Amino acid sequence: SAIRGVLGIRVDGRRRQLRFAPRLPREWDSLRMRRINLGGTDVGLALKMSSDVVELEVDNAGPALTLTFRPELASGARVRAVEVSDGSRPRAGASSGGEYEVEVLCPPGRTLRVRLRLTRPARGR
Repeated sequence: SAIRGVLGIRVDGRRRQLRFAPRLPREWDSLRMRRINLGGTDVGLALKMSSDVVELEVDNAGPALTLTFRPELASGARVRAVEVSDGSRPRAGASSGGEYEVEVLCPPGRTLRVRLRLTRPARGR
């Protein structure tokens, strides 16, 4: 239950799809997972979060995979930019539930970084 609840990981090895929708305790600012089995090959995830950036590193040891990343953003935070280390353009935006979601193709045998740059609304006086 921790895999689905807190980590929000779902795998589809046949289609080479990985969904990562973590719901971490507020005091956690990073997380690293290794050896997630996806169709007989290993995938690693490393997540780092701050007030202005969410960065996910995907270490894909096998064939290409499709990653759907749905981070839990702090209250009031909005994504102003999405950057992918290989220069590709991810599919990104609010999902039907109103949460932000990024879908990106991770190349075979490589590490890919996805960075979400955040903004927060100005506080009134």
